[in-house]
Amino acid sequence: MVPYQQDAQTQYIRELIASGAFGRSLFYSKYEDGKSYLDLTIFTTAKAILQKAKHPYETTIMVDGLLQSEWHRFAAGLRRLNIEVRKVRGGREQSDPLLRLADAIAGFVRDATEGDEVMVELYEQGMSNDLIEEI
Repeated sequence: MVPYQQDAQTQYIRELIASGAFGRSLFYSKYEDGKSYLDLTIFTTAKAILQKAKHPYETTIMVDGLLQSEWHRFAAGLRRLNIEVRKVRGGREQSDPLLRLADAIAGFVRDATEGDEVMVELYEQGMSNDLIEEI
């Protein structure tokens, strides 16, 4: 079953790159010390919003796996970084297409940066097509 999953993931990423639908809209960050996962996620979210937002704006943010007890902390962290937040919610990747997309991009970037030859090639295509951007 693993080859099917890899083939399906690879095909999904190929189609995403070919579509150009999310050009200049998919961002990621890598951190060497991931001990403060929530804070790093807040920081990366803020950087991504600032790449695209034009004032006035208001954001609704969904974070895969974010516990309800963390929603307020996440929103407060973004506001401390001068991000205008309307709502922060957690979700599960299985229940939302955009969370599935985010999860697929995260896996794709991880595989590429770990040297998976197919994903490295697709990563280079995505970068040259301005699909994804490291922030």
